[in-house]
Amino acid sequence: MNCEVTSVSAVLAFTMGLCPRLGASERRRGAVARCLVGVTLVFGIAGCGPAGPSVEPVSGTVLLDGAAVSGATVVLTPTGGGLAATGITGADGRFSVATLTSGKSWPGAAQGTYSVTAAKIEAAESAVIDPNDPKYDPLASVNPGSGPTYVIPKDYGEQATSGLTATITKGKNDLKFELDSKFKAAK
Repeated sequence: MNCEVTSVSAVLAFTMGLCPRLGASERRRGAVARCLVGVTLVFGIAGCGPAGPSVEPVSGTVLLDGAAVSGATVVLTPTGGGLAATGITGADGRFSVATLTSGKSWPGAAQGTYSVTAAKIEAAESAVIDPNDPKYDPLASVNPGSGPTYVIPKDYGEQATSGLTATITKGKNDLKFELDSKFKAAK
């Protein structure tokens, strides 16, 4: 449990304000004790929660044909089920992953075996088509042009075809993925 002393103290002070004041009678003292316990449990539980997933620090590098890839998305998906971890490479190809749960980000990944994907896609520039061109469609949201460019081959970005794996152990983990621009998964 992850409860801070200050929040527990605040709950107790607030509880004292809600409960009857201490009196001389045993009956009144019992009522005060029950009230304190009840209100403290109700408000105390709301302020306490799990500390988050148990994660280990994970960083690494993505290289394509020996060169660093910036802006690539790296996803570690646990092979046995659980929470995935993601990261994005910087200009030097380095990344750190984080696990997202309950709207919070926890730096690292849980211990275990993962399938890994790496992807970087650049969107094609919108094709400017003359309205007199026979290919022009005024109802189309995007007119024909070239499709997206896969900076990292598309198969590295698919869990079933990437062939990339990682094992996260206790302590610091540094991964290195050396990718080949000619990679095609065996079908």
